[in-house]
Amino acid sequence: SHSAVYTIVQDRHGFLWLGTRNGLNRYDGYRFRVFQHDPEDPDSLSGGSASALLEDRRGDLWIGTQSGLDRFHRTEERFLHQRHDPEDPRSLSSDLVYAIFEDRAGTLWVATYEGLNRRAPDGTFVRYLHDPSGQRGAVSGRSADAADRGGRA
Repeated sequence: SHSAVYTIVQDRHGFLWLGTRNGLNRYDGYRFRVFQHDPEDPDSLSGGSASALLEDRRGDLWIGTQSGLDRFHRTEERFLHQRHDPEDPRSLSSDLVYAIFEDRAGTLWVATYEGLNRRAPDGTFVRYLHDPSGQRGAVSGRSADAADRGGRA
């Protein structure tokens, strides 16, 4: 879909997934299948670029875009979307997703333009946002992307 590749993941089935400037590519060893945003299809990739990828411990593929967080439904080959809603403080803090991480407990963490988000089991988010006053425990910048080798965020 585009020569600029932002991220690559190999899933448990052996597929290579490439997040690019113009969509998500799946390589099976023989050919590419390209998934792109289609404004006429609500089940398509939510945004034009795929900037972050993660396959979680359950085998779900998560995709970070400039238009939110998507989870790929493998059997139906469609995308389920989670987006920022300014009226809902339990939604993503921003649609611009930079990174996705799963910690040792299986909790999904999403770094966005506005801060760090912890995904709750019910699919809502707890936000950890930048606090310019420097309060302890606040995110120190506009976004966050950190974890140690032991899986601690």
